[in-house]
Amino acid sequence: MRPGRPARALIAAAVAILGLTALPSAVAASPPRASSAEEINGHLSEVTEAEAAAVAQLLETQERRAQLELGLIAIDKKVRGAEAVVAQIETELAALRDRIETTRAELRDARDRLNESAGGAYQRSQSGATYDRILAAQPKDLSSGKKYLAVISYSRSGLVDEIEELEQKLERQEEAVVVRRDAADSQRALLTDLRTAQREAVDVIAAQARIEEVQLFEISKRRIEFERELGVFQASSDSIGELLRARGDTAGVGNGKCDARPVPGAVGSGFGPRVHPVYGTVRQHNGLDMHAASGEPIKACRAGVVVIAGTQGGYGNTVVIDHGGGMATLYAHQSRLNVRVGQSVNAGDTIGFAGSTGLSTGPHLHFEVRLSGSPVDAAAYL
Repeated sequence: MRPGRPARALIAAAVAILGLTALPSAVAASPPRASSAEEINGHLSEVTEAEAAAVAQLLETQERRAQLELGLIAIDKKVRGAEAVVAQIETELAALRDRIETTRAELRDARDRLNESAGGAYQRSQSGATYDRILAAQPKDLSSGKKYLAVISYSRSGLVDEIEELEQKLERQEEAVVVRRDAADSQRALLTDLRTAQREAVDVIAAQARIEEVQLFEISKRRIEFERELGVFQASSDSIGELLRARGDTAGVGNGKCDARPVPGAVGSGFGPRVHPVYGTVRQHNGLDMHAASGEPIKACRAGVVVIAGTQGGYGNTVVIDHGGGMATLYAHQSRLNVRVGQSVNAGDTIGFAGSTGLSTGPHLHFEVRLSGSPVDAAAYL
């Protein structure tokens, strides 16, 4: 299916964005040269359709790449958020562990002081006293001393219990924070893996886009080359028309058909306009492409005077015969000429030999009929 105006707009946008006119020197070699403007138009149709398809594919790839990169940005944001959460929990966990360590130190110190108090009381109760003196002591005194020691012991024991309870509470908090930290770290790891996969996908699509850009450059180079060749043809055609019009012979314009067929071969490509499939411009094929083997004699269509015998740009080796009355015929792509400028020829005289000179892919004869310098459909004159 041929692309329409949207495809033309895509190509125009791609040309502007990608700079397709600045083609790299490493791009593929020039395409095969067309046998005539008609064949160039045929190649150009294929090239421009391929160019439109390549542009559409590249734009689709670039859109996919943009979407992947947007996804990567979102994932990066999530990864940074997960890393911040993990860092915050790690900070919280570190502070909690410091408190646990401090509490454990306080617990050890309290136990040591409790042990020291109990031992000291016992030692003091024994120092300088004998068994008889203890037995001799009043029961009231003994009761008061025991109560005092019990109060001290209970007080320090309660402190130890409080510190132990605080330590256990902090350890439970630590366990909960570790669970939170591990969950957040797992989430971060998953997001990191997803980001790696997303980056790999971006790299793959970017590599594909680079390949497609090179392919588009190659296709665009071919289009530019074909259009240049058409320009060369047009310039040569205009120059020939000006020369014929300058001769000023317009009496009896177009009288008479050919008295001899230039070559026996059939017409392979006819006269008429060709619409550019992408850009919509009209290109004209000015003659008939007639089948002819290399070296096959080319005959003069009618009697006349040779006004051009030589190379004419994309036409290659060309003979133009002025038949009078404003009528002239053109014979292009000859391998060798058999006449010179100013020479008079008769209908059926050999004026040259078929070939593939100029912009041509194979031997054939490009034959034109011109009236007052302008090409007309030569089929009507054969």
